[in-house]
Order: sequence, then structure tokens, then C-alpha cells
Amino acid sequence: MKKIFAALLIMTLSAFTLTGCGTEKDSTNIPFSDFEWSATQEEIEKTNGISTDAYDGIYGGKALVYDKQYQGLPGQVIYMFNTDGKLADIAWKTVNESDEVLTNLLDTVSSELTKTYGDKKFDNTAATAVGGKWEDGNIHILVNKVDLGGTYVL
Repeated sequence: MKKIFAALLIMTLSAFTLTGCGTEKDSTNIPFSDFEWSATQEEIEKTNGISTDAYDGIYGGKALVYDKQYQGLPGQVIYMFNTDGKLADIAWKTVNESDEVLTNLLDTVSSELTKTYGDKKFDNTAATAVGGKWEDGNIHILVNKVDLGGTYVL
């Protein structure tokens, strides 16, 4: 049961690492993606190939998963589409055994986001998850480091 909970938690957190909602998306820089918010599923698959880890996403469309290194760490980028086939969410996640490695990454990313978007709108200080939320118009950026009991997810 604990493994199932951990897997669900990882999927949920990865889905909300960087979330955009609304129409003001095109000007937002997404540092771990080569695509703009206007990208279609077909464009992403043409460039990256067919995702071998696609699943039904939380917005009614498909979620496509690709291996993607960011900030020197291996991870995965997830592109999620809504029922109209429009890109609704882009997330990146990494899993690591080192709390220190992911705390350093959290601090780096948080600092960059604060410089770009100002102070956090929400500060997550739970016992097993730390991070926060930044906003820019209709863009919502969530970054969290979660302790799964010896394994950490950002």
C-alpha cells in the first residue's frame, strides 16, 4: 500500500510542478522544455518521438512523458493536454536518494522564480513537503520537494 501511495504522490506532484492555466501562456519561459504553450501533441511527438509512457492526463487529454535532464539532474518532462488537445500543463520531476541534492535544486529554482516573478504566493512548509507557488497573470508555477521516506521527489 505504501508503494502505491508513493507512486500516486509522485504522479500528482509531477503533474503540478509547473502549471499554466489561462491564455497568457505564450510569453512564459519554460526552462526545461523546448516547446511553447502553443505546441500541439503532434508537434511534440514529431520532435520527441512517440512517448512510451503516455497516459490519460488530469485535464481530459493525453499526458506524454519524456526523459529530460534539467539543472544537471536526470528527470522527466510531462506534457499534458486538455480535452481540446491544447497544452494545459508542463511539468518536470526528478527522484533522488539525496535530500541535500534536491534541497539545493529547490533553493536554486526558488531563487530564480523569485527573481522573475517576485515573492511566493504560497509557501509550502509541511513536514514532508516544502516549496511554494509563484504566479504571473494566469500562470501558476508550483515547486515542491517531497520526502517519501529516504527518497526525495522534486
